[in-house]
Amino acid sequence: MNKNILLVNISIIDPKKIEEEYTYQYGEGEQYFECKGLQTNEAVTKLLLSQLNKNAEKLDCIYLVVSEAAGKEISAIFPDGKKRTHKEFYLEQIEKYCAANNLTDVWKKEHIKEFPIENVPDNMALMRSSIRITEDLYELKVKLQKEEDDVHLYIDSNGGPRDFMTVLLGTIQLLKLRDFYVHSIWGVYFGPDIKLIVDKTKAYRIFDLISGIDEYTGYGRARRLNQFFFQSEICRDQEILEVINSLAEHMQLCHPAKISKELGRLKILSNRYISSDKISDGNYALWNFVLKEILKDYGELILECSEAERLEHLVFKKECATPLELIQWCIRKEFLQQALTLFDSKLPSMLVGERNKKEREKPVMIDAGIKDDIEKRYVSTMRKLNKGNLIKGKDWQCILLIPYLNDKQGYQVYCSLQYNRALYPSSHGKGFRNLVDFIGDNPSDSIYSNCERAELKKILRLYQSIKDERNGINHASDKNGHSNEPMNKGEVEALLKAAVAMLKGMGVK
Repeated sequence: MNKNILLVNISIIDPKKIEEEYTYQYGEGEQYFECKGLQTNEAVTKLLLSQLNKNAEKLDCIYLVVSEAAGKEISAIFPDGKKRTHKEFYLEQIEKYCAANNLTDVWKKEHIKEFPIENVPDNMALMRSSIRITEDLYELKVKLQKEEDDVHLYIDSNGGPRDFMTVLLGTIQLLKLRDFYVHSIWGVYFGPDIKLIVDKTKAYRIFDLISGIDEYTGYGRARRLNQFFFQSEICRDQEILEVINSLAEHMQLCHPAKISKELGRLKILSNRYISSDKISDGNYALWNFVLKEILKDYGELILECSEAERLEHLVFKKECATPLELIQWCIRKEFLQQALTLFDSKLPSMLVGERNKKEREKPVMIDAGIKDDIEKRYVSTMRKLNKGNLIKGKDWQCILLIPYLNDKQGYQVYCSLQYNRALYPSSHGKGFRNLVDFIGDNPSDSIYSNCERAELKKILRLYQSIKDERNGINHASDKNGHSNEPMNKGEVEALLKAAVAMLKGMGVK
């Protein structure tokens, strides 16, 4: 059986109207409910007691938020001559309702917890109130909850100090941090001709949606967005949810090929909704909003236009983000571990491009046209050395750079000494371990200009620093050549930005 808590913010009664009684209504058909009462709080509490009774449940606690004004006596003369505070009046009316409707087993007066609040709290008092109410409610949940039970929190949003909504919203958001979610939020429409009890739960879920978008764009996680769509009755576009989740997953795990695939799917789905003529449809309007907000961030990877205010006129790139664009995006998002991993895996392919033979003073890119030939030469060399033809590790320097120096003998020696695992370049390495020195010393008639050789040495040094730092973070040890003190966040960011600038200078897009 569920455990149920009702949070009520006691409203103030007009002393001139203590003899008046209003009729409050809710729903229609089989869901129709009607009750009499003066205080707006009465209506929501009576409705909840009636619903719990139908489900063979009970109200385990009423948590009362009582302002200084609500704790004072009502300045009116009651027919029985007794004095009552606004809080006491509310509890008395609920007791009478339970007695008259055989609900005495559904709620008992001793099941009350009270929280005082100032009439006009300052900013710090508002924050303290939200925190204390959150802590009290969570402790109450822990106390009530058994292993097989769920705890439902209901909120009556009527009445109280003017700033109560600030406290209420703060409490709702803080409870989510502890995975304690509000089951239902109620209010009352107090019109001149009709008084309606209104379920406001769906309206308040806009904050869940906003939190979900913020979590996704800020931290690359889709947990809150999933909760919003699976807990609401709003149409769920399963295809979009799959893409959003898959993109977040592969971004966190840093699967470059799968990231590119999901960006392509996101581009197609975004174009479908943003350019749709069904914007008047509520579901299309919602997804239109969600995707626009996501594209204000992720759009850098798939859009030509980055102006957020012009998202309705987007022009999508023919292709998704290049590896360098994705790395730059990760750096801006402070996804530094992902950026390190992408550099480690994608730098070889980024250096393969069209060689500009006319501008010899610019750093060289490895000509894509001879890449296959270089790889064949690597396989041929390894077979001659009886090393097999498998490329172990990520020895791309050996595969792509050394043959490009026109030094076959030096190439064979380098690969042979490394036992088919060319060690990566290191600024503090010795002998053949230091590929930077190898490029600098061999051969004298290299096709690289001095400028190009210098740039290759620089990018390889940066690559080794990036690879060492990533290995050191991943393995949390001194293995994999990372024996120095690990870099801090600022140093890693500076290292990545330097590598981006250098690659751009080499013509990498």
